[in-house]
Amino acid sequence: MKHGFATTAVIVLFCVLTTYSGIGLVSAQVQFTGIHYRAIYDPLENEGLLEVVVTMNSEEPSWLSMPVNIFGETVQLRFQNYSYTGDIVLGGVNYAEDQDLVEALTYGRGALELYFTIRDLTVEASIGVFEIYVDTTILAPLTRNVTVEIVIPGKYELESTTILGETRLSVSKEQKSTKLYITGIGEHVVTLYTYLEEQGPAAQYWPTGLTYIAIAITVGSASTLLAYYVLRRKKVSVIVERVDYADNVTRAILKALKEAGDRGLVQSEIVRITGLPKSSVSRRIRRLEEEGFIEVKRAGKYNVIHLTSKGLELSKKLLDKGG
Repeated sequence: MKHGFATTAVIVLFCVLTTYSGIGLVSAQVQFTGIHYRAIYDPLENEGLLEVVVTMNSEEPSWLSMPVNIFGETVQLRFQNYSYTGDIVLGGVNYAEDQDLVEALTYGRGALELYFTIRDLTVEASIGVFEIYVDTTILAPLTRNVTVEIVIPGKYELESTTILGETRLSVSKEQKSTKLYITGIGEHVVTLYTYLEEQGPAAQYWPTGLTYIAIAITVGSASTLLAYYVLRRKKVSVIVERVDYADNVTRAILKALKEAGDRGLVQSEIVRITGLPKSSVSRRIRRLEEEGFIEVKRAGKYNVIHLTSKGLELSKKLLDKGG
């Protein structure tokens, strides 16, 4: 009975402090012992989840007030929920999105776990190339024990640049994901390059021309040479048959670029005009560039996509045929 009364008294006192803390009844600040970010993010889908774990120690009722967004102004965070562990009491947990501040009244020792959805973490510098910006200097007044973990589905080659401070990057490549670990206080930029591991269908199922020549020389037979040229012709036919440029995704992209003319379009404009998913547009643009149907030109801070003469010819054929 006494325990129940004591618990109730603590809750009532906490509510009172929460109500009147704005006029100075609570002046102590939280003692942070560490802040850990963990994001799971897909650059192609342009969305993911973010967990922020704040470990703290407050020997008396204290205000927690900390910024969350360490990834740049263009990133969109949406607060979803929170939980906590350890011997900690929380009151009035709130995320002010316009100010990018998490605020709460806290007491005790433990960890506050904040959950967000996140968009625009990566910036597509060019086709298949993404950049991630991390600035932990805003957390320096709170603690220098800061770690950032980013898990990205797929395999990527990486380059990293420390702009300011003493951040350190380590990378862990697994079968189906790439993990980045950034520790310390500073500004850091990580560049991701799409890793092309698998060969195309033709390269996978057909030997190279040199292989055929080696066979011909070894056998020393005119019939073998003849077979080589016949198979090579078939190989070309198979490649042409397997490349499908006549689907709706390609038609929509080529139509948008053709109508834009010499001005060209950035990828976000193509997504908006066509109404196609960003991931579909990104993959198809990459393929069209590899085949020489489009080219990407740098214009200031933007990558502008243009039709090549080869792409213009293809667009005329497809659009005239498909209407």
